[in-house]
Amino acid sequence: MALPLVLSCGYTASSSLPGHIKSIAIPVFKNETLEYRIEEEITNAVIEKFVADNRLRVVSEKDAASVLLGTVTGYQRRVFSYSASEEAQEYEVTVKVAVEFKDASSGRIIWKDESLVTSARYFALDMAGQKAQTEQEGRLPAVAFLANDILTRTVEGW
Repeated sequence: MALPLVLSCGYTASSSLPGHIKSIAIPVFKNETLEYRIEEEITNAVIEKFVADNRLRVVSEKDAASVLLGTVTGYQRRVFSYSASEEAQEYEVTVKVAVEFKDASSGRIIWKDESLVTSARYFALDMAGQKAQTEQEGRLPAVAFLANDILTRTVEGW
């Protein structure tokens, strides 16, 4: 069972979107970590959330009224617990991103968070009632939570 955990600081937010913002461009996040393709996973999850929400149309950068820029700044996997035979049985994955949402016409930053952090735990060994997961499967709840948090901050503000 994966449990997302979020810690955040240093953000600024707008209470509502300017009326002219009806579309958003979401370029592939940058990746400052060694974790292969994590930027694509996060970008795809964010795009899927915006498409499903349908309050802002996801379009190309040249056609967008707003732009969401992101960078994966940290990724860590650590053992969270061991089995009786001293095998790693549960891991915790932590993902940190920096995100900036701006008005494409004025360049004004609507909200920004340099340190959006979330974690998820997963079992690497079969446990009673829990099937073992790969690292990629285990981090899905953390990635989904990040995507949802980014959507909420963008369309609803704080």
